[in-house]
Amino acid sequence: MSAVLPDRHALIPIDAAFAGQPLCICVAAHTAPAAPDEASPAGPLVLLRSTIDGRVYLGAVCDAAGQIREWVEIWVQTTVHLADAFHADRGDLANAALDARWRAMAASFIADDPAACIQTGHEQTHPRPAFLNLDTAGPWHPADPEGRPWMLATDDAELLAAGLPAYSSSRIRLWRADGADGTPRFAAPESGAVAAGAAKIESLPLPAGARLAPFNPEGGLLFIRRLAPFSLDDYAAFLGGRPWKGSPSGRDTYLLDTAMKPLGDWDYLQQGGAHLFSAAEGRAGRFLETFHLKLSLFRQAVQLTRDAIHRRQLPLLNLSADSFRVALAAPAGTLPALWTAHLVSARAGQAVALPIKTVDTRYFMAIEQPSASVYRPSFMGQPIRGQGTVRVRRVFADTGERTCIDATLVTHERVGHSASDILWLRLPLTGRVVDLFGRLDTGEGLASGEARFRTIPQDLDPAVDEALRATEGAVFPDTPFETIPLLSSPADLYSLGILGALLLTVNSGNTLGVAADDMIGFARKLVQENRPGEDLAARALRVAGADPRVRAALGAHRLAYDGITQDDAFGWLPPEFWWQVLATLARFFPGVGPDSFCKDFGDASPFNLEKIFDPPLLELDNLLIRSRSLIVTDWTANREVSRVIRRLA
Repeated sequence: MSAVLPDRHALIPIDAAFAGQPLCICVAAHTAPAAPDEASPAGPLVLLRSTIDGRVYLGAVCDAAGQIREWVEIWVQTTVHLADAFHADRGDLANAALDARWRAMAASFIADDPAACIQTGHEQTHPRPAFLNLDTAGPWHPADPEGRPWMLATDDAELLAAGLPAYSSSRIRLWRADGADGTPRFAAPESGAVAAGAAKIESLPLPAGARLAPFNPEGGLLFIRRLAPFSLDDYAAFLGGRPWKGSPSGRDTYLLDTAMKPLGDWDYLQQGGAHLFSAAEGRAGRFLETFHLKLSLFRQAVQLTRDAIHRRQLPLLNLSADSFRVALAAPAGTLPALWTAHLVSARAGQAVALPIKTVDTRYFMAIEQPSASVYRPSFMGQPIRGQGTVRVRRVFADTGERTCIDATLVTHERVGHSASDILWLRLPLTGRVVDLFGRLDTGEGLASGEARFRTIPQDLDPAVDEALRATEGAVFPDTPFETIPLLSSPADLYSLGILGALLLTVNSGNTLGVAADDMIGFARKLVQENRPGEDLAARALRVAGADPRVRAALGAHRLAYDGITQDDAFGWLPPEFWWQVLATLARFFPGVGPDSFCKDFGDASPFNLEKIFDPPLLELDNLLIRSRSLIVTDWTANREVSRVIRRLA
């Protein structure tokens, strides 16, 4: 490959064990100190992106001569971002759960594209803590003066015996080394990691005078795969005709392969360097090719989402354009670059199952702090947490002998968005806290600030069940509660609908927020304009034909980044086909109307969450067959012949 290392950068091995090996995995780092206003949270490392439990750095596989054989992404597990998680105090974010989540993520990514992944074994087992010595351009691993290495402390029994928090049930990460007498010693990679009064923690054993940059100070798990240089939104704009300048990181932009330099050349894009048919067909050919490639890219996103949900039987609940990256294959023969593109997953889902002790249903929540996003339905960005008084009215067993409670919550807080919300309370009993999950019933006759609820039947331990039955008639003040919207894989279907709007209807003349609003408005208008016996595609064509605002907002000219008129676009692409595609996209939004693929955001089997994506994938496959025919036949000429035949008939 024709790789180029930017100026004032070095490639540093991530582990001393790589020294002298024919191939070495290295991480890219700035060699010149950054100005104070240019400092990055990643220090001198080239940070590609961050996730809730990791950082992704730019790296490379180098041979013994120092030649770059492949650019890679190096994923490093870290707990530094978890303090901002919505449920940071729950076991879902303790070390054991975090490690299991990371291993599942790595396994899913490897299953998606095994040839792109470099498996080191540290996807499963923790490596040595590692720093980078910027003076020697080599790795540094902490060790005591006698050379005994510090490793991540994961033995719960040892930690508890030393008066320290267990690894598995906390987020605290400590180093461990054997003392001279075999007794374990502990050190903290960060000051303040352990509360005062615990066992003595040794000071951080860093060498004096060395310029060290933290690479993996916690000894977190790793994952390494081939670099996917394009963000999805950048690639969508690139398909539409905007040149690509490189991969951004902080204030820098990296163009790492000279073979990709022409992708930033407008003339190259226009004169046939990236398209298959543009040289012969001109603008019309490039336009139809762009349509097919964007539709194919969207189909890949739906398939990757389905596969990820199928493997873990958890929704994602954080899907956006940032969930994917685009990679191009190495140039081969005369196959244009755009036809080698494929989508890869760029982050793991953030859903966890609520700890409801029942076997016949499952409910889910997001572990990250919900925030407003164009990719999320509005209620996902409005968490409700508070305290109130719980009055227990009745404790009883349902027909399956599972425990249920009828109770009243008294609070000045707003309790819920809809009757489908799940109310989660933590009821303090003697010696324990019991998690209760219920459905709201804001019936008549209740005083202001009161809400009636019935808990979801649970299979509880006999001791817990007995303790709960003793609470009948009791009052529990200052009980913490949280309202969780009913969420499942249809929330990801909604996000994919917005992603489709990004790929097909966003260009230089609008924004994703505008396009998403127009797309959802179009979906609702299709419901309002429903006529008996008229299929959805015909309805979409009629609605668009009757409203110039719809055509201006969502017309096929949006496929191109700029420079294409509505008349040109619909002269090249059959209007009935375009509006059929957008009508299919409108079906991705749950609960909009009877045509939606899902009737609401909970409309998925709790044990076959991925099945809701099968009908959309079938629809997209049929659309792609038709779009492929557009770029291998002269549709414009065929349409003119059809018009002549109709006039003569």
